[in-house]
Amino acid sequence: MKVALYARVSTDDKDQNPETQLLILREYCEIYGHQVVATFVDEGRSGKNPERPAFKDMMKEATNRSKRRFQTIICLRLDRFMRSALYGLQATQELQDVECGLIFVKDKIDTSTPGGRFFYTLMFAFAQMEREHHGERVSEGIHRRLKEGGSWGKGRRKDVNVGLAVELLRNGNACSVSDAARQLKVPTSTLVDHARKKGIDLTEYTPRKKQGVV
Repeated sequence: MKVALYARVSTDDKDQNPETQLLILREYCEIYGHQVVATFVDEGRSGKNPERPAFKDMMKEATNRSKRRFQTIICLRLDRFMRSALYGLQATQELQDVECGLIFVKDKIDTSTPGGRFFYTLMFAFAQMEREHHGERVSEGIHRRLKEGGSWGKGRRKDVNVGLAVELLRNGNACSVSDAARQLKVPTSTLVDHARKKGIDLTEYTPRKKQGVV
């Protein structure tokens, strides 16, 4: 079967090298006898945003039956393909409409089968629900700590709470990286430096501007 590989990383750091994903995907194809005819890679791109250059090119070719070189897209995990349940399900439906398969190696999901499509939908739904519930719990904790006059990252650099900064951005409690740093009472450069050392791109969690939404 002719296939296309898709890999995505949020940063260009060595621990986030797309080749790590591609190596596993190529080994998978070798084991199952698939022929890799195309490879699409997005670097430094958020999985919540479908407007990724390589992703768009892949979807454009996949939905064009006359010019499509592959029958199936193979990706390492669901979150490498898409982190938004809404966009993920929309993209999958577009692929199903043109009979293009989608395989997630680590999740053991093949959307070309009824069972694969069922578990794909369930996993996206549960992942979305867990993110929302976790966000609510963290938001409640942040509100309580801020009300009590608590602070994070004050003093020694090792106390900078990058995880909390991520949650502030992800849940909309901070509108930018600098706003998150202000709430944590640390310089923006310090927060960014600590996040980079952990292989985290804070801009990936910055709330997208809502266009045309009141």
